Amino acid sequence: MIQKYKGELALLLATFIWGFTFVAQVEGMSQLGPFMFIALRFLLGALALCPLFLLAFFKNQPLLNMTFADLWPTSIIGVCLFGGAALQQIGLQYTSVANAGFITSSYIVLVPLIGFAVKSPPTFAQCIGAAVTFVGVGVLSVNGELGFNRGDLYQLLGAFFWASQIWVLSLYARRFNNLHIAVWQSLVCGVLALAIALIFETTTVVNVIAVWPSLVFAGVMSSGIAYGLQVFGQQFVAANKAVFILSLESVVATICGVYFLSQAFTIQTMIGCCIILFGLYVAHTRLKIPALRQ
Repeated sequence: MIQKYKGELALLLATFIWGFTFVAQVEGMSQLGPFMFIALRFLLGALALCPLFLLAFFKNQPLLNMTFADLWPTSIIGVCLFGGAALQQIGLQYTSVANAGFITSSYIVLVPLIGFAVKSPPTFAQCIGAAVTFVGVGVLSVNGELGFNRGDLYQLLGAFFWASQIWVLSLYARRFNNLHIAVWQSLVCGVLALAIALIFETTTVVNVIAVWPSLVFAGVMSSGIAYGLQVFGQQFVAANKAVFILSLESVVATICGVYFLSQAFTIQTMIGCCIILFGLYVAHTRLKIPALRQ
């Protein structure tokens, strides 16, 4: 029972870190382009995960179980991670942290829908939860002229990539060491973002230094420490409960956006967020795939 509470606390801490990371992402783009921020963030994240190799070594846990040939198929995980991160980062230029957080959390109901194409049909509860969630997304995104905020559309498309990452990850999670996968997907994501940034964005050392706190938080805390907390927590907490706890990052992101960035929280936003949360609640009790976010 004590381990269960420790696990839930670890997941809550990871949730708070990921929620606050949305603020760091917005602050980081005050000096850096979206792709350079992603590149530095995930490369730092991969570096932050390296000390866990030493921990595994001293605990006599098996380490190397991925060969060079395994890197190519598992690169798909990093590509999906890059797609979700890039669309989320670009979308934050046009929408609020609250909208970004809640719409991103819709990946939870997308996982079983994507699974329908590769494994088994979703349950009735999952379908209803997904429908309710998308109604909430529509309420959040629609403007007075019945058009949609393009930043929110980026977030929704990004949610498909986050959900795809979870499904692809589920194919390899039992075959390979999760730590190796985490480091490799971060490296793939970081390198892809860096290649695009070097071609289309202009960055100076001064720009990087100016936002180093945001980079360190997003890279080390979000992709490093929060990942460790998640791995620890999900050992003792049921997958469906873990998913719902982690989805609360949208609530944390909203609070942080209002407090730290002085972003407005309107009645329309509140209604849309409540509908999305209800949709996630309806669907989460039947969700069998754990959320392995970065």
